[in-house]
Amino acid sequence: MIKTMKNLYTYLGVILLFLHMNALGQQLPDGICKIENGDLVFEIDMRWNKAQQKELRIQFDLDSAMVVGIYNGDKSFEVDGERWEVEYIDRFHVKLYKPVQKRKTFGEILVNLLTGVIDDEKENGRPGYVNGPVYFGYNEFSKPSVRQLSGDQVKFTLNGHKTAEKVYLAGSFNNWLTYDIPMKKTELGWEVVVSLKPGKYYYKFIVDGQWMQDPANLKGEPDGVSGNNSVLFVTNHKFILKAYPNAKSVFVAGSFNGWNQAEAKMYKTIDGWELPVYLSYGTHTYKFKVDGQWVLDPDNKEVEENEYGTGNNVVNIGDPAEFALKGYQDAENVYLAGSFNGWKPNDIKMTKTTTGWLGKYYIAPGNYEYKFIVDGKWIPDPDNPLTHGTGEFVNSFFVYKPNYTFKLEGYPDAKSVIVTGSFNGWIHHGYKMHRNNGQWELKLFIPRGKVSYKFIVDGEWIIDPANPDYETNQFNTNNSVIWIE
Repeated sequence: MIKTMKNLYTYLGVILLFLHMNALGQQLPDGICKIENGDLVFEIDMRWNKAQQKELRIQFDLDSAMVVGIYNGDKSFEVDGERWEVEYIDRFHVKLYKPVQKRKTFGEILVNLLTGVIDDEKENGRPGYVNGPVYFGYNEFSKPSVRQLSGDQVKFTLNGHKTAEKVYLAGSFNNWLTYDIPMKKTELGWEVVVSLKPGKYYYKFIVDGQWMQDPANLKGEPDGVSGNNSVLFVTNHKFILKAYPNAKSVFVAGSFNGWNQAEAKMYKTIDGWELPVYLSYGTHTYKFKVDGQWVLDPDNKEVEENEYGTGNNVVNIGDPAEFALKGYQDAENVYLAGSFNGWKPNDIKMTKTTTGWLGKYYIAPGNYEYKFIVDGKWIPDPDNPLTHGTGEFVNSFFVYKPNYTFKLEGYPDAKSVIVTGSFNGWIHHGYKMHRNNGQWELKLFIPRGKVSYKFIVDGEWIIDPANPDYETNQFNTNNSVIWIE
């Protein structure tokens, strides 16, 4: 509940300012900026002209380089210490969003008012989870307190605290269970080995019942209470530059961090420089910046053209997904484009074969839309019956490495059953389910963490009758909830 009338007037004043900002835009449609699932979200049309793009920057005070980057196909940005992500809805529309910060930002005030949680409970929440996609990260330790061993094994160490009776490790990787991972006492302190896949994690130590950050970890993010969680990236790639031993500073930058040239500083080695990092699955471009000068990786021969004619190195993480288009032997050029590459029309050129055209692209596990571009004409995959979207925005659809199957029993006479939820922005046309063995089902890739969802049966929204777990929503109709490990 709101504690004072003074606070109420302040919040209402900010709301009026927000509404006034929306009213100022003469060239932009309504509903561009909104609060959605705790994120500040902008829905952007890639067909907007230069005047509309300028209006977007001015009206909402967005970073101009970020807006330009969106229209160049970049997927993430770092602005004033805050991470913005881009999600491609279809060929012409993208969603720009960032998590609402714990400090009293404009976005948080809106969330609090709309959800009714401006109270002590909000301030005393427990540590949280990694939300949204993570494209890149690296670690910073004053002393190496976390080490990656062979396979997926990761060793956590807490030096000192020799008089403590019990020490536990807890984090986003075990749903913050306080007594789930006991640490073993050693001569120097405490340690434990856990199994973790590459990615970003939050963690803390619990020393005789007291929560504490890792004192050797220099990276932390707000825990939702009054302190920080320690941040760990389990790495899956190492940038190495075997040159420039006399350089004063070397950074690595690329498509994975918005080409931030002063963020990821590399460590000096005997014969050069290196930096272990986490990179998401997919194809990334990068370069090194040595004492202020951009240089290519001399040991990586895979280079693609850039707008400056100097080229960028390419690194691929994961397995290549292959795409085939049968026929069209008379076509001069065929390209592949989809949500996995920002719908860039001239990015993935396919190769002609004896039966048609073949292309590949490195992608992360996920749910994707795509089309082929045959001599400038966009067409869906004629051999793929799965589609997504409505009207002129119907695209071919596929799931790479699904990890969850949605099932709905009954409704044998239904003409359309759709699943939608927090994993796809609650779009009303969702993902179409298919009848199989007397039930409706669909295999999807769902990110780790809590997921809320519903089914839409012939236009009627329903919760999952087979799932006893649900939570209330703003419409008081409830959403089904699952947790993906």
